[in-house]
Amino acid sequence: RGEEDLSSLETQLNETWKNANESYEQGDYEAALNSLEQIPSIDPNFDIQSRGGYYYHLGLIYLKSEQPRQAIEAFEQVQGSSFDSDAQWYKALSLLLTENDVEQAKAEFQELISDNHPKSDAAAAILKQLK
Repeated sequence: RGEEDLSSLETQLNETWKNANESYEQGDYEAALNSLEQIPSIDPNFDIQSRGGYYYHLGLIYLKSEQPRQAIEAFEQVQGSSFDSDAQWYKALSLLLTENDVEQAKAEFQELISDNHPKSDAAAAILKQLK
């Protein structure tokens, strides 16, 4: 019985992720957000890796729906997961979209360059434009 319940939860979890991704791809960010917000209550193993993916995707949805402050908060929750590197990049981009955080965005882009991040060339180009 326990295995059956776990299998059902995994199916529900996979279906919820699939719905969130499909909605995101179609540009329906509200539906994507609604699906994604169900994940923590469905996932029996909501560990650091699960949370990393969850918050990373949550941040992307917020960024696409022009809610940069919420995106920044979500991207900050990604640390320690395999999504960390990408989240740093998108956090810096989100900072550019807020009115008062250009200096912090510059610092984030500088850190990406210092860390030899895969997007360090793009970060350098953005920094050059911001000067």
